Amino acid sequence: MADRGSASSPPPRVISIDADEIAERIVQKLIEKAADEAAVEKIVEVWGKVLDQHLGRGLRRLLWLVITGLCVYIGIKFDLLTKTFFG
Repeated sequence: MADRGSASSPPPRVISIDADEIAERIVQKLIEKAADEAAVEKIVEVWGKVLDQHLGRGLRRLLWLVITGLCVYIGIKFDLLTKTFFG
């Protein structure tokens, strides 16, 4: 088990060379995943579902806004609001 430091000793330091090596490994893994067709299909599928959910939610909100606006317009046009609430 690697020594990760204790309360009395400071944690091990990451030097610049280690950081560069870690960054290179991460970039290499990302490139490998981006080149893998199955991984790309999974990513597109997930983001496609998220986009569909957001578009659907937005369209539903817009539809409710239009319906509410029409109801208010009809109520004003036929004087239903004043008859219902005030008279």
